Amino acid sequence: MFNRMQYYVLSRFITPFVVGSVFFVCFLVIFYAFRLVGIMISRDVQIIDSLKMLMYLAVGFFPTVFPLSTYFGINYSMSKLSEDSEFVAMRSFGMSKFKILLPVLIFTTVLSILVFVMNMNLIPNYQKLFKNTMLKMTAKGVLTDIQPGQFFNDIPGNILYAKDVDQKTRQMKKLLLWSEENDQFKVITAEKGILLKEFIDKSHTPSLRLHLNNGNILIKNKLNKDYQKILFKEYDFPLLKGGGQVGKASKEQFKTNTELLHYINSKTMSLNNSKNISIKKSITKEIWLAKIAYWGRFVGSLQILLFTLLGFSLGITNSRSQSSKGGLLSFLFLVLYYLVYFTGVGLIKKGIVSAEIGSFMVVPIFLFIGIYQYKKIDWKV
Repeated sequence: MFNRMQYYVLSRFITPFVVGSVFFVCFLVIFYAFRLVGIMISRDVQIIDSLKMLMYLAVGFFPTVFPLSTYFGINYSMSKLSEDSEFVAMRSFGMSKFKILLPVLIFTTVLSILVFVMNMNLIPNYQKLFKNTMLKMTAKGVLTDIQPGQFFNDIPGNILYAKDVDQKTRQMKKLLLWSEENDQFKVITAEKGILLKEFIDKSHTPSLRLHLNNGNILIKNKLNKDYQKILFKEYDFPLLKGGGQVGKASKEQFKTNTELLHYINSKTMSLNNSKNISIKKSITKEIWLAKIAYWGRFVGSLQILLFTLLGFSLGITNSRSQSSKGGLLSFLFLVLYYLVYFTGVGLIKKGIVSAEIGSFMVVPIFLFIGIYQYKKIDWKV
């Protein structure tokens, strides 16, 4: 399929790609693990469970890591080929620049398809498994770590305080709970309360709720700063919800492509049937976030191909410039890509453009940049 020189080009790319992938995955896992080590030690987590969590976490980083390792890997390998005059030698033997790029392009195309397939089901499920494992450990801690007269904030988005705690029954008195969710936060006070733990499915995903008696709820909306006060005799507050939720609504990243489409269709029907303006705004935001997550998976796969073309071109042209200037240019293009992408996401959230246009806005822009840099190779060599 390939000649010897093409196999050589591919081998020069594979090594920095693998090294870069391992480095980025390890860096992200270690960075995140520092936040988990305290929970793991305090909850007496077994080694095998810890390794499973790290595996779930590592796989979840693949869509982020592979485009970066592709970009830096091909940039570095092509730069070395050009610096050692191997690129010029290949051209002198009659190889076109496309034939030099072809083996790497085929490899990254297969990688792009693999990432997309993984993003459809495997990665969301692994992220859900990771979060559910965290839920189990956090639920275990909540039932044992709440102490009288101390603030408990191990559950993200929630701070709990109880003046008195019965160590046997876990009954609490004089409670104060602060909770932040979406566009509002709640301050709940109650005379007494008790934690109730349940399992909602066959995977033993825990659901932890706080049953409160005789209190009030103060709700503040972040957008319009409206206040609402509710008095209650009994109230159940969900501290931990199963299915990958940690005190907040289920994140779109935990949903498979099929689940996201079903979620979008369901929310669209609710939006069409709703007449309340504030509810319609909330539903619209949820639809935007779901569509951003859905279309972002397509863009993430195309990103690998865009970075292949751009990294190849910059690697060749940069080696003919000053090394510091060339490296800076590669970094600036990387920053520009994410700047354009998140600008598109911001336009979606503001309702200025559709989710499809905002998500894919970066693709034609960087396709043009990649083709332009690719054509510049003949000017530089």
